[in-house]
Amino acid sequence: AVGAAGLCPWLTSVTLPPSALTGCREDEPRTGFLLARPRAASDFEVVWRSSAGVEHPVLIWPRWVRSPVLWQDGSSLVFVDPQGVWVVALDGRTAPSLLVSGGFRSLASSPDERMVAAARWPEPETWLLAGRGDPVRLPASGNAGVAWLENEVVAVASGEHIGLFSRQGEGRPQALPSPCTTAMTARAGKLYLAEGAACDVAVWRVDPSTGQRERLFAPPGPVAALRVTTDGVVLMATASGLWRWQSGGAPERFSDGLTVGP
Repeated sequence: AVGAAGLCPWLTSVTLPPSALTGCREDEPRTGFLLARPRAASDFEVVWRSSAGVEHPVLIWPRWVRSPVLWQDGSSLVFVDPQGVWVVALDGRTAPSLLVSGGFRSLASSPDERMVAAARWPEPETWLLAGRGDPVRLPASGNAGVAWLENEVVAVASGEHIGLFSRQGEGRPQALPSPCTTAMTARAGKLYLAEGAACDVAVWRVDPSTGQRERLFAPPGPVAALRVTTDGVVLMATASGLWRWQSGGAPERFSDGLTVGP
């Protein structure tokens, strides 16, 4: 793929739905989420799903895609594929670029969207990427997920413990116990953890400052990726597709897919 300066004029030459994510407007929607799923061919698509449930295509990619997130003030899409971590400008002005090569499992963009936490695979490390310069290497596995509690604090889940680190790499690899964790995310200063079959199969909300845990619900199966929307909807990726849960209800399947992003 190559960059082109004419994408935005072409996109905006017609009336776009206000929920469409394009990178071409100042009032881009931010109440929704990204999902990645296979297409009928061997490629993948990344889709923006608005809070109203309307889907808009964002990217078609020739290889599998995991963990799509918005980055750089929402102007770029960053994701994992078999080659490494890629960055794609939503306005199409520049060609897709390989930010870092190698094996990675999942990503999380910081709240200010200026840094990405990238869980290495199979190496037990997590890298903090800022677009330029060398990554900050955290001595903790992000096998079960990475999440930002705030701009200066990132949580890294190995599956047995949660590490808490600063942007500079200072912190504790085993700050909180979290046995059986298969996926993790954060919202409003709280951690959300999915636990697997060796423990109680459930999704929990955890206060990292006190360690207090609240059981929310039982998922339909092992959870590989977890996200929470601004209005409190829990999104899950499982072997049977993508599911959502709201307080007071039961998990509901809403799409095919391998992963969800904020």
